[in-house]
Parts: sequence; structure tokens; C-alpha cells
Amino acid sequence: MECDISVSECVHKVINAIGKTFPGCPIKGVFHSAVVLDDGLIESLNRSLYEKVLKPKVNGALNLHHATKHCQLDYFVCYSSISAFLGNASQINYAAANTFLDMFCQYRRKIGLPGQSINWGALNLGLLLNKEHFQRFLEAKGMMVLDVAEIHQSLEQCLVLNLPQQAVCRFHFRNIRFNILSQNAALTMRLSALVEEAFQKSKETDSQTKQTQTVSPKDYVVSLICETIGMDKSELKDESPLSSLGIDSMQAMTLQNLIFQERGMNVPLVKLLDPNATFSTLVSLLSEGKGEDESSIDNLESIPIRSISNVST
Repeated sequence: MECDISVSECVHKVINAIGKTFPGCPIKGVFHSAVVLDDGLIESLNRSLYEKVLKPKVNGALNLHHATKHCQLDYFVCYSSISAFLGNASQINYAAANTFLDMFCQYRRKIGLPGQSINWGALNLGLLLNKEHFQRFLEAKGMMVLDVAEIHQSLEQCLVLNLPQQAVCRFHFRNIRFNILSQNAALTMRLSALVEEAFQKSKETDSQTKQTQTVSPKDYVVSLICETIGMDKSELKDESPLSSLGIDSMQAMTLQNLIFQERGMNVPLVKLLDPNATFSTLVSLLSEGKGEDESSIDNLESIPIRSISNVST
């Protein structure tokens, strides 16, 4: 049955209709997974963009809460997001909406009702289904995509553990560690124990990074752009403007992250997005070594794993 989850009357109507249609089968579980996205940096968001994203999450949870108070529920599961657990610069409204779900499930538990919030990471479902470009972008930031089998397994574990809040994400810890967009004290504090535990279980060498260092800057940039943008190397000319290659802000961040991870250099985003920047400009930057040296960062191994963390209070 379809309805607008953010409208109380619609939700009550559906709950009542279910009761009449299946009188011998009482509702025993609620799974709240409604979502609306409207991403943007904080300075570009206004009240309407907050309300647009908050309504399905916040109003939806409250409406389901009130409409099912008479039901003896076994489950009241809210699908939250890793953005509320780790943060995301372009999803402040989405993170706020999901943080409400996290706290609301804590509230339900305190008043004796079932409630579980699951902070899902990147899933190969819905908005990200087979979107290779977005998946590569997330991987560069240290977040691997969970496949359907892993999602089902994780959901089953969450339901059995029955904790108020859990984060489920498949991390690539090396990328997180070397991702310049994610290097902050708060993130380090939240993930340090998890990273250290993972590294005790698996040790890998840094051969991939060393291998990329032996490739000439020009050959490296050719390979990087061809793989990231999906173009033939014959199309690249020394004076080709980067903007003419179709590099948008998201692809520029992907390039920035990969260069930082693989060459140990922090190329400012403004230089990649500069209308006057060319293919040879990027090669020159790498040749001159203008950027932060990776040697100042602890050499940590890369371990892509799935993790379930209890963050209940």
C-alpha cells in the first residue's frame, strides 16, 4: 500500500487498512526506510531543503510511532545512514535527519518499546545500484560498497543482536587514513580502535603505492585520467584543458584522493577545477612534487572489511 509517510493521516489510514485486510495477522514489525536526498554544502542549504530531507525521516518515524502504539511490535527498525555516524560535508541535512532516527530509537527503548537504528554504509541497492562512478568515488574516500548478500547477512545480525544503534559499513582503512577529506581528530577518535583491531588481524605491504611511485608523472596522469574519466589516452593532449575532459567537482575530488593515496601529494582542489588548468599543468605539479609528502603519515596497510559496531549509549 502506498502512502506519503510524512503525512500522519495517510499513515494511520494504511495501518487501519492493514488491520481490516488481515484481521488474523497483527502487525509485528516496522521497517522505516524512506529517504529523500537533496545534497549541498551547508552554505547552500535553506529551510526548505532541510524540510524536504527531514520530512520522510523525522515525520515518518513519528507517524509510524503513533500509528503503531496499539501494536505489540517485535521490531521497530529505522534505516539510518553512515553519514550520521561519520559525517559528510555535503549531506548535513541528510545527516541531521538520520541522527534524529538514531536518537528516536534510543527514546523508544527508554520507554519500553522496541527500537533499532542501523547506520548503513554504501549499499549496492537503490540510489547506488550499479553506479560505478559513485562507487569509485566512495571507495576513494575509504567506503566500500556492500553487496546484496552482505546486506542480508548484516541485517540478520543486527536483528539478532537487537541493539539500539549499530553502524554497518565496509571500510577500506588505508583509503580512510590517507583520504585528505577525512583526516580529522573526531574521525580518528571514532575509528582508531576499529582500525587497530583490523590491522592486528591482517598485514599487507605497501607495494601498490611504491609501484605507482616508479611510474613517470606523465604516464601516471594519463592512466589516472583515462581510468577515472573513462576516455582513450589518444584523446589526451598536453594542452587539453581539464575542464574540456568533462571533469566535474566529484571527479576532481576522486582524482585528488587517488593522487594523495598513490603519490603522497595533496593537489589543491581549486587547481584541478581551475578553467586554465591543462593536462600538462597536472603533470608539472606531480613532477615538481608540490604537495604534502606521504612520508609524514604513518604507513598503514589497507584492509577492506565489513564491520558492525555497537554505538549504543
